[in-house]
Amino acid sequence: MKSNKRILVVVAHPDDEVLGCGGAIARHIKDGCEVVLLVLTDGVSARGDNFGASNVRRLELQESSQVLGISSYFQLNMPDNRLDTISTLEVIQAIAPIFSRVNPHIVYTHFLYDLNQDHSVVARAIRILTRPISPVTLEMVLMMEVPSSTEWAFGEQCQFSPNHFVALSKHQIDVKLKALSRYTSELRLAPHPRRIEHALVVAQQRGAQSGYEYAEAFMVLRSIF
Repeated sequence: MKSNKRILVVVAHPDDEVLGCGGAIARHIKDGCEVVLLVLTDGVSARGDNFGASNVRRLELQESSQVLGISSYFQLNMPDNRLDTISTLEVIQAIAPIFSRVNPHIVYTHFLYDLNQDHSVVARAIRILTRPISPVTLEMVLMMEVPSSTEWAFGEQCQFSPNHFVALSKHQIDVKLKALSRYTSELRLAPHPRRIEHALVVAQQRGAQSGYEYAEAFMVLRSIF
């Protein structure tokens, strides 16, 4: 059944969207939803990389978004891996115009307790921005897992414990992996988790947990029926 819901994906870095919810994006688009992506940083400047590396990452974001079928995406120029050095209010104010424009039914973002501080800042900003102020269009806010951040937050009292799963077809997981392959500058060798083979394993694991061949897992931050 086709849907006319609007989906907003808000992430800190290019590639977070594919790793965390690329399959869900592909499924939403197949169902006729409008999916808009907002990326806050270039994902590379904190490493001391030059302007050329930033341009490469922007091109990868563009190509990956095309593979997923995202209708539109926005990339801001906020400080990479230094979002914790600016106020949460500034982050909220950066996200708010896109949020208002999209007026989403569903929002995907990071897990609040990810190891990467940028992820946590974005998640906190979304939690505040999506507070229930009438009129309310928003139906659900979902936190995703991003390999090499979510599962590496050792010792955190709050761990990622999924309670919402999006079942994926073979085609949708193939789209996710194809989109991930566009981020050649970010892919790593085994045993690092940021690689195509591991993304497939995670999808199979989450599928097994939820009774499907493939799935992505999320934690519900807020849900309204």
